Amino acid sequence: GFLEIPNLAAFMAGMNAVSALLTLIKPEFPAQLVLEPLLLRSGQVWRALTFVFVPPELSPLWLFFWLILYFSYLNSLERAWGDFKLTLYVLIGALATAAASLATSLPLGSGAFVTSLFLAFAKNYPETQILLFFVIPIKMKWLGAAVWFMTAWALLFGGFDERVALGAGLLNYALYFGPEHLSELKRLWRRHRYRP
Repeated sequence: GFLEIPNLAAFMAGMNAVSALLTLIKPEFPAQLVLEPLLLRSGQVWRALTFVFVPPELSPLWLFFWLILYFSYLNSLERAWGDFKLTLYVLIGALATAAASLATSLPLGSGAFVTSLFLAFAKNYPETQILLFFVIPIKMKWLGAAVWFMTAWALLFGGFDERVALGAGLLNYALYFGPEHLSELKRLWRRHRYRP
């Protein structure tokens, strides 16, 4: 447990908020944090982790709502898993993305990493309901299924950089939930195979 970071959900959401605020003041600020393999190789090792603090490019209002959602599912994972398990999940996703960036010399973003956090939340809380566009009630299991469909589409038909980013960014999800999904697939296969 020496790796655990207490209140990681609040820290990550807070760092994204600070980064967004500094970007409004100084638009070139994110360039100091992004995952740029050449700069990473030259000794700027902080980029292996700080790229996850760069929020998506959204209008201030939508970014505010994104930050609330981001904190809520990180906080829920923290409550469900504890500090150590969440810290390990975050580190695996971030460092796998950094390693893939170094190996391929591609400047990868945090999109796949954020997707892995969302999918973990949807897997842990499938019955949780949110209001999509503040109007349409929808359960997380259906949103998770939609994200999986878009992810599979990107893996099948996306470019090389998109596939690398998704493969690395979702490694943490595969390690945490892969065995469970394999067991589910085996059960479905057996049921289908021996169905009268």
